[in-house]
Amino acid sequence: MHDLRGPIGNVKMLTNMVREFGMDEHTLDYFDQFGDQALAILNDLLDFIRETPIPKKPLVLKPLVTECVSFMHKDEINGAIQYHVQVPDQLTFMADDSKMKRIILNLIHNAVEALCSAGTVHPEIRITAQAKGDYLTLQIQDNGPGIPPEIATTLFNPFVTSRKATGTGLGLAIVKQFVTAHGGRIDVSSEGGAIFTIILPIH
Repeated sequence: MHDLRGPIGNVKMLTNMVREFGMDEHTLDYFDQFGDQALAILNDLLDFIRETPIPKKPLVLKPLVTECVSFMHKDEINGAIQYHVQVPDQLTFMADDSKMKRIILNLIHNAVEALCSAGTVHPEIRITAQAKGDYLTLQIQDNGPGIPPEIATTLFNPFVTSRKATGTGLGLAIVKQFVTAHGGRIDVSSEGGAIFTIILPIH
């Protein structure tokens, strides 16, 4: 529900613009875009509940990461955060496009919340990836306060939250389920901030 606030709020903003300035083709495209985002979130939530098997196809990782970073940049709260992306241009693996977006966006969103709530000076998020043998490693790291020790062992359990006024604590549970459904695993550590490491099969 927290994730849905974005596209639904944008639709509300667009309807106000239409009332004031009228409708044009560009505005219609935005309605389609935000509607698609909301439907994708709802479909992913239903898949999480049903544990639906995911369809996989060849997917280039870097454009996907770049799209997720660009989406987060649209939020004004991210204006001071520096993103550093180091992903090979042609790194391709078998995955579901929508599920991988949810994985990456959830982890970036968590990093943004941690950096903003801690008031981190010169906040940064680093996204790196590399391939080795039959697997790729995707890492998302921030320079925030790290993971509280008291929730480190239960972080991926449903409904676990930490110092958050909103949200159900389902985000990381969805991330783990989607990673597992891809035949991979996810680990977390704290070293100068939170580090989420995802290992996925390439083929």
